[in-house]
Amino acid sequence: MDNPEAGDRRIADSPRYPVGFRLPRPLDEKVKDLVDLANRVGERTTRTEMFSAIIYRAVTEPDSISSDNIIEILHGYRLATIADLENPPDESQPL
Repeated sequence: MDNPEAGDRRIADSPRYPVGFRLPRPLDEKVKDLVDLANRVGERTTRTEMFSAIIYRAVTEPDSISSDNIIEILHGYRLATIADLENPPDESQPL
């Protein structure tokens, strides 16, 4: 790290970089629902912050994404239907 104090800086205060991608509409609606939920319970947030929080959680929880399950995660997403967003499959069952 070039700046020894950078480790103490909040991620949310770091420089921003534009990310250009298109999200499938059903997932976009779910992100909107998450933002709305947070706002309803008094936690004012934005889509940018929600995406950032989701990514942060994914990389800071050791069991959330690993070399052991990354293929399963990608295949699960690729095969998922819109109905799966409302009724997620049982994670104990193989895909």
